[in-house]
Amino acid sequence: MAQPIRILIVDDHPVVREGILRHFAESSQHDVVAAVSSINEATATLETSEVDITILDIRMPTGVEERTIAAFVNLQTRVLLFSLMEEGEVVASLIEAGAAGFVSKAESLATLEQATFAVAQGEQVISEKLRTVLDADFAPHKRFTPREQDVYRLLGTRCTPKEVAFTLNISTSTVYSYVERIRQHLGVTSVDEIVEHASKWKTGQA
Repeated sequence: MAQPIRILIVDDHPVVREGILRHFAESSQHDVVAAVSSINEATATLETSEVDITILDIRMPTGVEERTIAAFVNLQTRVLLFSLMEEGEVVASLIEAGAAGFVSKAESLATLEQATFAVAQGEQVISEKLRTVLDADFAPHKRFTPREQDVYRLLGTRCTPKEVAFTLNISTSTVYSYVERIRQHLGVTSVDEIVEHASKWKTGQA
C-alpha cells in the first residue's frame, strides 16, 4: 500500500494493548496513531487525528454498544472488533451498526494484521458463522426494544446477569428488570427458560 495504515488501538488490558502496539510498531505498512484504554480516550483521538482503522475490544468497562460504533464511524474510521466474545448476536449487532469486521483474540496477531489490510481496502472481515447470524431473521428480535435485544442476545451466549450488566455497563438490578420484561414477552416462567429460548434463537432453532 502507498501509505501506511493509520491504526488506533482501544483495549483496557495493558498487556493486550502493548502486545498489539509492539506488533504493529514493527510494521512498515502501519502507523500506530495511539493505543488507549477507554472509549473516551478513543473518541478524543479520533476527533483530533486521522485514523484509518480502530481496533476495538468489545468488552470495555464502559461497554460497547451500537451507538459507540456509529459514533466512531461518523469520525471517519473503520472499526475492527477484536475480542474473545463468541461470534453471536452481540457481535452481529455491532457489525450491523457499522463495524467493518471481527477477529477473535484466539487468533494470532498476524491474522489481525491481515484483517487490517482487508478492511483498509473496504472489505468486510467476518466468518461464515457470523454471516449466518447476520442473515438470520428471528421473531423475538422484532418484538423487543433495542436494550431488551441486547440483554436477550447476551443471555443466549450463556452470560450471567452480572456479566450482562458488566458488558452493557448497567446495574444487575436493571438487567433483572429487562429479564422480567423479556419473560413477559415470551410467556415463560423462569430465567432458565429465557436462557434456553435465547440459546435456541441464537442458533436459529427458535
